[in-house]
Amino acid sequence: MSGAEWTWSPRHLQPLKVIASAARSQPTIINVKGTNFGNRLVTSGKLYDGKDFNVRIVPVVFQDAGVYACYLESHLFLTIDLITVKVTAEPSDAVTEGDNVTLTCSVSHVIGSMRLVWINGDGKRVGEKALTVEEKSLSLVIQKAERGNYTFIIRFVVIIGGLALLLVIVLAVVWYQRRHKPTGKVHEDILNAAQIPPNYQ
Repeated sequence: MSGAEWTWSPRHLQPLKVIASAARSQPTIINVKGTNFGNRLVTSGKLYDGKDFNVRIVPVVFQDAGVYACYLESHLFLTIDLITVKVTAEPSDAVTEGDNVTLTCSVSHVIGSMRLVWINGDGKRVGEKALTVEEKSLSLVIQKAERGNYTFIIRFVVIIGGLALLLVIVLAVVWYQRRHKPTGKVHEDILNAAQIPPNYQ
């Protein structure tokens, strides 16, 4: 393969699917057939120059979790283990003052030692849990909901799992490292990461 490719697999050890590819001086080709990306996988629209291979997912959804790998000139350049996070509320529609509300935070998958922490508007921990492969969520029951209870600040503490921002930042690293490498030599780097969750309303 001459050029660059981004591949994706929803889980470790599962076959990788090429989701974007480009040859030098050619536009990026998006291939999302058989995936859940739809039209959310986009490029900068520029021709591939051998350095900048930029692909974005806009917006990211929970099902986008998985292993992403970048190949440059047939060499594995880096891999990213993207962890996604979602919060659900039960009931999910309007709540009458005095009712109970259950908030549940879930992560797509667990890597290493990870914890979820609920922190209220006063900065106090009101829920905490060590995650496992089987237990990937943490629920919080708000007793007799009052006005203002939804000002909860939802923060997730992911320990030792590392952090991952959307692919944009990692791709910027790819561009930087590629630009500062000796000509004709590609190193293999592996970055395992977790996602910084999006802001929740």
